[in-house]
Amino acid sequence: MNREEYFDRATELYECKKYGEAIELLVRANTKYPDDTDILLLLAGCYVQITRFIDAVKVLLLANKIEPNEPTILYNLGYALLCGGRINDAYKYFDECLKLNSPKEVRKMAQGMIKNRVEFEKMLDKSESISLQEEFDVYDFFLEAQKYLYSGKYEKAIFIYNKILEKVPKHYQSIQNIGTAYMMQNMLEKAISYFEKSIALHPSDDMCLANLAHAYHKIGNVEKSEFYIKELEKNIDKPILRDLIRILVILIEIKQFDFARKLINDSEHNNIQVDFLSGILYALQKDYQNAKSIFLKLKGVSDLASEYYNAVCSLEEGKIKEYAFESRNIIDSSVEVL
Repeated sequence: MNREEYFDRATELYECKKYGEAIELLVRANTKYPDDTDILLLLAGCYVQITRFIDAVKVLLLANKIEPNEPTILYNLGYALLCGGRINDAYKYFDECLKLNSPKEVRKMAQGMIKNRVEFEKMLDKSESISLQEEFDVYDFFLEAQKYLYSGKYEKAIFIYNKILEKVPKHYQSIQNIGTAYMMQNMLEKAISYFEKSIALHPSDDMCLANLAHAYHKIGNVEKSEFYIKELEKNIDKPILRDLIRILVILIEIKQFDFARKLINDSEHNNIQVDFLSGILYALQKDYQNAKSIFLKLKGVSDLASEYYNAVCSLEEGKIKEYAFESRNIIDSSVEVL
């Protein structure tokens, strides 16, 4: 593919909200065209859409080195920093943007950000207690810990998360992931204590609300589990694909089938793992026709989908009375879903 083909296809994917696919394409394009700032701007935009703000900032800083004092890059850099809670750093770039001969639309947006600074400061509780470089370091540690968490090396993951908390005590994602590590080891009371600490810092975090509903369900506290399900219903708003899949798995396990179906119906993600979970949901609700249709479509990419298709056929024909459908991963588990 040439530069235009990369960019046009990535733009199309971005507009269709297929950010993960767009990122993969743009990373390849950046390797071939490392000085193309339009590619970097679009890549940063994808990262912002999936809340990977530090990745967006890194990409935009690279673009700023290639093309210094370009107003659009400076504005986007300020915006990504603001999304990440770094207010002071963000406004340095908004101010720089306004000092230049910016395009009318960019100038208008930067002026709007300056005008609303007080409101943003009220909304964002995070301050620059560490430098931006230190935040990059923390983010790299966080990614390393995630790899250990996803590969089942829980003690190593917890050790790194605690190192992060020494630098940033209110790093709620690390607190939550420690809870997840304990949850995976069935240490439910410990898991709940960390989830509660995390939700106190970020009350609307949908993944943490789902984790709390799950943990309380597992210890038999139905009242608390239902409380957090209601909070999740109030707060959830188009989760990124990675979180959507995890939340669906939890909702299926705790038999919140209607809620899970609503999330799938409202989702704009086109993903085989979501399709597979939808098939499981239909099977558990005894809607065998729709379950068969989905598993049949996925037979070519998953032996498990083929197995589940045969199971649904047997259930429909009355050959078996029940089947233990599991919300397992049918895509490469070594690749993190964006």
